[in-house]
Amino acid sequence: MYRLVSHLDKLLALHDCVIIPSLGAIIKEYVPAHYSDAEYMVYPMEECFHFNGELRERDGLLDDLYAKSYHVSMRRARNLVDTDVEELRRDMIRLGGILIGHVGRLMIGADGKMDFQPERNRLPLGYGEAYGLSTYTLPRLSEKTLTSLAIEEAKPLVEELDATTEKADPLQQKSDAKYLHFRVSRRVVGWAAAAAVLLVCLLPVTTHPVQEYFSASFVPTETQQTSIFPGEKTLQQGEISTETTCKEENSQAESEELSPSSLGDYYVIIGSFRTEAKVNEYLEAHRDSAFAASMGAVKKGKNRLIYAKRFTSSDEAESYLATLRKSGTEYSEAWLLHYCE
Repeated sequence: MYRLVSHLDKLLALHDCVIIPSLGAIIKEYVPAHYSDAEYMVYPMEECFHFNGELRERDGLLDDLYAKSYHVSMRRARNLVDTDVEELRRDMIRLGGILIGHVGRLMIGADGKMDFQPERNRLPLGYGEAYGLSTYTLPRLSEKTLTSLAIEEAKPLVEELDATTEKADPLQQKSDAKYLHFRVSRRVVGWAAAAAVLLVCLLPVTTHPVQEYFSASFVPTETQQTSIFPGEKTLQQGEISTETTCKEENSQAESEELSPSSLGDYYVIIGSFRTEAKVNEYLEAHRDSAFAASMGAVKKGKNRLIYAKRFTSSDEAESYLATLRKSGTEYSEAWLLHYCE
């Protein structure tokens, strides 16, 4: 037995392709388990080998195995591989063919080209019998036999289904008597949904006008909406803002005509307090001010607003507000209030 052949057996047990330098490559292919219709046989998994004479470049597998087996350098191992390949080639030409272990037989054909014939006696672990999966006979059953077996297997299922149906029939009849069953096309449901959406889109949209407005071109940066109670002046607060709060009160018992003062007055607000004591203290502290005679207070929710002067004209009120702000830093945050009652 050639030394090269024994090393090929070892490499093919680990690799799917091993190249014999300047000769060709042996390729391993895995064939799954299959059934032969002609032989009525089931074959387990196996390996088969092919030879490709175009792959001749050295892959290094034989060189590495030679170096490890004979404890030589890679250069020396390469020379040993080349020597064994030449010996194998000479014997193959002389004998017309040579057996490569469990892989197959390499031969030279009539046209001078190399030919390969796989060997049935494969590598020890390369077929199913090595794992207890032996080939066995499995004849086909006739169509009549298959039909009879299928009928016999289906009988218990049919009987069980009939019994279940008989038990469920009374309950189903009762439930059917309670409800009306009818079929509705999906297209009809789609058209109905589209019509409903179109109807909603065509409904008129109404908006309610805002009853509050701001005057003197002062827009409050922060407002708080409060409710208006009868008999109480309620306003909306802001840092430097002008607000208008209009209240109409209808009474079934009595009706009053609008007086000139009901058209609305303009208040120049200079302070805001929550208690009467603070209001009185503030008024007492400004007894000597230029507007002491016109000072007053109005109630807004829980707060009392102190005004310096009240006007019936917005132009006069805005002019006075500008003058008051310039008079000192104490009145720099004074603001104008328009209130209708």
